[in-house]
Amino acid sequence: MIPWSNIVTGTVGLAGIGGTLWQGKRSREASSKDLNHSLEVGAANLITSINADNERARIAEKRRIYASFIATLGGLLKTWNQVNTIPRAEALVGSLAAAAELRLIAPGDLGVKAETVLTIAAASGQIHEKFGILRLLLIYSMRADLGEASPLSPEQEQVFKEYSQSTLAAMSSPANNDQDKS
Repeated sequence: MIPWSNIVTGTVGLAGIGGTLWQGKRSREASSKDLNHSLEVGAANLITSINADNERARIAEKRRIYASFIATLGGLLKTWNQVNTIPRAEALVGSLAAAAELRLIAPGDLGVKAETVLTIAAASGQIHEKFGILRLLLIYSMRADLGEASPLSPEQEQVFKEYSQSTLAAMSSPANNDQDKS
């Protein structure tokens, strides 16, 4: 006689073992997928964090360079009436170095504005009446580039352009050059 009860018991036991192995495999695959997903999310968060840190560092560096340039303009203006003196030359060299650094990081139009204001500030023996307005508009442009409040409106951009062009033209006119020689 065939021991059917033993055969059925053995078959059920083998099926149980097979089911356990199959369930273990599915569990490992699910855990692996979860782990991979967690790693991908973690990597994405890390990249986002690094990018945010880089952006903060970039903005901080721009802020430092812009502040340095504005400060050197102040030093240059302190020596405005000391034509052909060592303090004036040192202030001018410092301003030129700050302007060069600014041109490396600033958008093109902001670099041009900074050089225009520097040219007006560096004019020997004179402070042009429009310098203060141009300097303020330059600061507003810098703030806008940093993402801060007080961006220039299109009207203020036009005022900057008109003031800087008229000021530079007046500084280079023959009448002004004759005045400088006297």
